[in-house]
Amino acid sequence: MSCGGDGPARLCAGHVNYERVSILAEARGQIRERRADGAPRARLSFLHRFVGGLLLALTLAAGTVLPVHAATKVSTSLSETGGYARMVFNWPDAMPAHSATISSGVLIVKFEKPIAVNMESFAQQLPNTVALARLDADGKTLRFGLKVDFRLNAQQAENALYVDLLPAGWSGAPPSLPAEVVAKIKEAEAVRAKIAADEKRARDRGIVDPVAPLPDLNVRVAQHDGMTRLVFDWNQPVLYSMAQQDGSATITFDRTAKVALAQIRVNPPPLVQSISAMERGGRLSVFIKLDSGVVVSDFREDLGIVLDFKQMQANNQSVTDAPERAEPAHAEAVADHAVEATHATPGEAAPADTPAVAKDTETATTHAPEAVHEPVASAAEAHAPQPITPKIAEVHSEE
Repeated sequence: MSCGGDGPARLCAGHVNYERVSILAEARGQIRERRADGAPRARLSFLHRFVGGLLLALTLAAGTVLPVHAATKVSTSLSETGGYARMVFNWPDAMPAHSATISSGVLIVKFEKPIAVNMESFAQQLPNTVALARLDADGKTLRFGLKVDFRLNAQQAENALYVDLLPAGWSGAPPSLPAEVVAKIKEAEAVRAKIAADEKRARDRGIVDPVAPLPDLNVRVAQHDGMTRLVFDWNQPVLYSMAQQDGSATITFDRTAKVALAQIRVNPPPLVQSISAMERGGRLSVFIKLDSGVVVSDFREDLGIVLDFKQMQANNQSVTDAPERAEPAHAEAVADHAVEATHATPGEAAPADTPAVAKDTETATTHAPEAVHEPVASAAEAHAPQPITPKIAEVHSEE
């Protein structure tokens, strides 16, 4: 692939001439030798900046920087006053670990966490200092191609990093921090010193801050008609949330406690396979692994939180609810048998199973709702045979 053009700084996108990189590396070696021989500083500085800037250009030509996720937005303050340049990186929270170095005319500022910052502002607001600015793909390293040689002075103040670029001929102490920043630092130091003195004085007097022990949380287990109940007995009001997923349930309280789960782990109740607890951020979470098809309902009972576990049938009805729904249908069927039995004629013998029907009718009368018996009684009266007493009297008179 031919890029075209002449000159060592001519590059085409996506292509790196490794021969030129080798020449540049050799030139850097010559620069060191000539510097050792006492060559003029100005000439060395020019070649130094040329090599550093070209290496930075090669890095920029390697590809496009992708956006970095979960980067912290950091504000900057840039200035060229007082004969030096200053970069200030203001972090919104605690300053992460960082480093700042100058290598081959390139300022490298690296943070432990990804950073989101306007890279174009550096060359715009520091026109006499920065030629190129770039953020590496990891989002943590910033590289600046410098126009001239600089001495580096970096210092941290609270949540800000101050990077000062001083001219090569700078003499004297490095620039100080802004007066308001110095005042805040001194105030914070005074507060820390007072706290340390108070703690020492308290220790010398045998004063120890009391630590409230964690409350005990008892968990009761109950079983009834195919249902399992867990009761969390808190001795104080508590907020909670309950979430159920396929085969598990999790209940989280807004505080923590020493929960006793050993007995349940050793001998899990029906419908419960295992149970465990975890504390996170001052909150207690209890994880319960359930049998397949188990649903959970929750409610409050005084200062306790109650969880009920029930097995569901295929029609999404609880097993404990099935017998109650079956009884009315059984009573209605028995009542229909009783009505049919009343249709027999007076002269015909009752069927052999009439006593059994009568017995079932008596049972249905005992357990079925009243609305079922009224139709049975009325139907028996409507279809009952006519009184036969007058006919019997006429037969005797003829004899």
